[in-house]
Order: sequence, then C-alpha cells, then structure tokens
Amino acid sequence: MKLKRVAALMAAMVIAVGALAGCGGKDDQQTSGNNEAQTETETGTPAESGDTDAAAKEDGFVIGFSNPYIGNAWRSSFLENAENTLEEYKASGVISDYILSSCNNDTTEQLNQINQMISAGCDALVINPLSSASIEAVIQDALDAGIIVVICNDVIAVEGTYAVSNSQIAYGGIAGKFIADYFKDAEGTVPMVEIPGTVGVDAASLREEAMQAAIAENSKIEIMAAAPGSWSATETQSVMSTFCSTYSDIDAVYTEEGGEGVIYACENAGHEMPEVMNGDYTHLFFKLWKEHGLNCCTVPSDTSISSAAIHFAVLQLQGREVDESKLSGNPFDETLVNTVYFDPTYVVTNDGDPNAPFLEGYNTKVLSLDEALELCEGQEESYCLSIPFTQEQVASYFK
Repeated sequence: MKLKRVAALMAAMVIAVGALAGCGGKDDQQTSGNNEAQTETETGTPAESGDTDAAAKEDGFVIGFSNPYIGNAWRSSFLENAENTLEEYKASGVISDYILSSCNNDTTEQLNQINQMISAGCDALVINPLSSASIEAVIQDALDAGIIVVICNDVIAVEGTYAVSNSQIAYGGIAGKFIADYFKDAEGTVPMVEIPGTVGVDAASLREEAMQAAIAENSKIEIMAAAPGSWSATETQSVMSTFCSTYSDIDAVYTEEGGEGVIYACENAGHEMPEVMNGDYTHLFFKLWKEHGLNCCTVPSDTSISSAAIHFAVLQLQGREVDESKLSGNPFDETLVNTVYFDPTYVVTNDGDPNAPFLEGYNTKVLSLDEALELCEGQEESYCLSIPFTQEQVASYFK
C-alpha cells in the first residue's frame, strides 16, 4: 500500500488505563501516538519483524485503533495492550504514528472518529465495532480508500476485511459444559440463573448462545431467569441481588466479566452461594473464589487480542499474504471465510485438570486456582490475568 503522509493527527487526551472493574464509562477519548513515553509490552517483539522494505521506510505507516468504550478492568487492559503494542511499533520505526480512540458506547461518535481516521490518512484501521449494522458503511468507505481494515474482538461480517477475535463460542461453550457436566448426576431439577454481557453486542450474543446450547445437553438444568450484567461487577451485583430476593434456591450461575458481583450479592443478602458458577479472571475474583471455597471455572477473553489484531494489520501492511486455509467462516456469514479465532489462552478450575471433559476439543492451557493466584501475586485486585498472544502466533496465519 502506498505510504500516506499525515499532516496533522488529532489532538487528544491520553487514555487512563487504570479503571477498576465495574466503574462507569468515561468521556470519549482519543489518543495520538505522538507522545514521548515508550512502554514495554509482553506481546512479542514487533521491531524484530521490521526487516521488510515497507517497515524500513523512513516515515512508517499510520494506524487507527477504534475502541467502543472504557469502563471496566478488561477494557482498560485491552487498551493498555493496544497502546503498548502501537508504541513499540512506533519505536521500531514500523509505524510513524497512530490514533487511538474510544466512543463511550456512542455509535455516532464511533462513526465520526473512524471518518476522522480515514481523513487523517491512516494506512490501516483496527476496529472493535460497537454496532455491526451502523458501522458497515464507514468500513466500506475505508476499504474504498485503500485502507486495510481488521475487525477486532467483536466480529462482524464485512467483505474485504479480516476479523481477529478470542473465540466467543469457546468462552460460552466451555462455561456451559462445565456447569452441565457438574450436574450430570444430579437428582431433580437444578435451578440456574444467567447474567450475560451487554445486550445487542455480538460477542455477548455468541457467548450466551454457546452457553445455552451446552446447558441444553443436561435436561435437569432449568434457567429460571436471565438479565444482562453489562460486563460490570456493579450491574452484575444488582441483578444477582434481585435474583437472591426472588429465588431461595440457585444452584448454578452463568455470568460474564463481573463475577465478584455475584459473590457480593449473595453475601449481602445472606443467600447461600451457588453450588457452581463460571467467573471472572481478575485477581479479586480469584481471591474471593479461594476465600469462599467455591467451585468455579474461569474462561478468559484475553485482553491482548487488541495486540494480536494490530500485529495482523502490520503484517498485511508489510506485504505478507494471509493463509486463507487457516481462516474460519465468519459466524454471521459462513460463506465469508475471513476470521481468526484464538482458543482461550488458559482456563482456571479448582484442580487444573487438563483432561476435564468440558475442555475436550480446545487447545488451551489449564491452571489450578492456586496457580492463577500465584501468577497474580503482587498485582492489584483489578488486574486481569493475561497470557498474551505473541506476534509469532499471529504470523502463523500468514504464508
């Protein structure tokens, strides 16, 4: 792709990456990569891949990264990984600058921000879309302008793009199988409630559908109620508090990012803890899990998927050809084979049994709760345990 010079990038506020789980959304924010600080990252060594003619160009490429919102520990870590990776590519000279923006769950604002990136002359865009229906037109505008577009995290189906994502189906499927398998020998009905993510977001829909399909394999489990927790510990606690006041027996809980809210709700209501649940991958949740002696399964949606998507875009900019034979069909259009799905980098259970039946078919590392706590030692409670995707892993999808 022809290198575009950017006369001026947008003035910006620096993203605050230390948000705690469950805190509210922040103002729309946009960061230009012209700051002086360079931050180390655990996602590999992008500089070492910069031996192509494209990477050696004096001006480098310009990348735009569009994020839908800030507001919980996962999203803060996701953005931190993205900014660290972009800074490392900038330090190596592969890119000359970048634009990093968040739209605070405002679809119109995300469209405006992407249009600004197109106008600024970005060579590639990495987009975590807030809404698939509303964003397709602006993606087409970018493609028409010769810009590489990589969809990150929340997969949508747009011809001419590639999608890089944690497997949302694995996230919900493993959790659902864990719960279904636990109650395979149960007598009578197993009352269960579910607290999925944000309504209308494709990732939440894919997770919930996979979970429900797995749960359906055990006819003893009855889902009594469901309400979204919006990937927030605060919202999840509010929903679970309502469930505690409504149902005296809750044997199982399915939730997404905010599992500590389930524990706090049961504590405050004096309600018995669920016999089994899936849970979050923050240091705080692991500590609460240990403290209460719970039976849980943590399936992460690794926050370094942002770095993986950036690596994917850079490799394309450098002229590498995607190996189409290694791609999967898009979940929203199986005829569009454009998706890279990464299985969870790890799963946490009490005993860390790698042969657990609910893990069959997945290429993932299994940790015991004690091992997870050891990896989190010294970190803040909001820390999201991450085993990052490396540049080498992403390069394996190229010829």
